[in-house]
Amino acid sequence: MSTGESVLDTEVDVVTPELEVRRTTKVRAVLITWLVLLAVGTAVVTWLGVSDHAMVEREDAGTAALARAKTSVTSLLSYDGATILDELDDESRMLTGRFRKQYVALVKNVVGPAAREQRIVTKATIADASVVHADTDEVKTLLFVNLVTTGAKGGAPKVTGSRLVVVMKRVDSTWLISSLEPV
Repeated sequence: MSTGESVLDTEVDVVTPELEVRRTTKVRAVLITWLVLLAVGTAVVTWLGVSDHAMVEREDAGTAALARAKTSVTSLLSYDGATILDELDDESRMLTGRFRKQYVALVKNVVGPAAREQRIVTKATIADASVVHADTDEVKTLLFVNLVTTGAKGGAPKVTGSRLVVVMKRVDSTWLISSLEPV
């Protein structure tokens, strides 16, 4: 106290129960707000991390499946009529599901006998390819394929182009063709 001030001139904070309740309520509101903001922030960061990880996994799957689709389709569509039926077991290992059964039946019953009889040789090359959609266990690709075909009749090789939608499925960590459709 300075000189000239009396005890009556100083203010005294009187804490009433009502004031105490208001202070406690404000403190609780601030704490709850901070906790909610912290929880939301943590959830957003976690979601972004999981989302980013899933996106990387899909991209990796797309890259691996596309590479396998290119080599598998090149192998499947390149054949020599003299050996096509002998190579069928190896080629069928690149396929899965119903498509595998359909492909084997087509080659055994139609393509193989005709290619052998006419001594057809076909060479496939991939002109371009892309991923249409990728999940971690299934990838849809689009391949642009050029085929050069020669036969026993001689003449100039026949060159054709084709666009194929190829669906790849991961089976025991190996990418296999489950569908091959011209578009």
